[in-house]
Amino acid sequence: MKKPIYTFLSIFLISSLIVSCDSSTESEDDDDDHVHTHVNLTFDAMFGSSELQLGTKYVTGAGDTVSFSTLKFYISEIALVDSFGTDHAADGIFMVDFSQSGTNGKVTVELEGKPGIYRGVKFSVGIPYSENHKDASTQTSPLGTASGMYWSWNPGYIFHKIEGTVDSVGKSISISYHVGEDTRKLPVSLASFTGTKTTFVVEAGKTSTFDVLVDYSKLFNAGINPANKLSPKMNTTERIHHVGPANLADRIFLNSKSLFSRKL
Repeated sequence: MKKPIYTFLSIFLISSLIVSCDSSTESEDDDDDHVHTHVNLTFDAMFGSSELQLGTKYVTGAGDTVSFSTLKFYISEIALVDSFGTDHAADGIFMVDFSQSGTNGKVTVELEGKPGIYRGVKFSVGIPYSENHKDASTQTSPLGTASGMYWSWNPGYIFHKIEGTVDSVGKSISISYHVGEDTRKLPVSLASFTGTKTTFVVEAGKTSTFDVLVDYSKLFNAGINPANKLSPKMNTTERIHHVGPANLADRIFLNSKSLFSRKL
């Protein structure tokens, strides 16, 4: 009569052990899924092959001499892209302001990511629709009315602000390009699926860095008439835009697509 009791107890103990092991394994898997480490996204302002410094003069493809006083933009919708093309989101909205770059001309955005081997990153220059249409007085930095990036007269944010001067007939003439509105949010993909140099390894317990070059010489690659270079020196219609004139706003937006590349 006692043997069945022993058998029952043995089965019960073995079953409990299996359940315990399964739970432990699931817990470890869950822990792995939530392990994140530091990832730095570093932006380096360039003008062609030269490190760009605010206030320094550069010559464009059209032969114009320009200098910049303000270069800043929002980035959002950031993701690390793995070898299968899957996006791993890194939440947040950040301001890249090259006036804060110090002596090395670089601005670093600090993120968190899951350790692994990636093929690159994606991000948007601009902010999501939902944030672009909130009451700015309720938003916190880097958004809000004090950001220097908000259009109070046309509610919404400037996504990319480019200001400076161009030399014209012995004078410094202002240039000002304020790219904004939802249709001009710029998706940037710096992920490549060929070649070993295009991998990006994020290691646990270490800070990994992904370097992005922002080449402002390419802003002048095409003018309102794309057959010609952008020349604010020669063309008064290529000097200033906000929401409009739309033809210049659209041209600066289109030229901006070629600004970003990965530094290998």
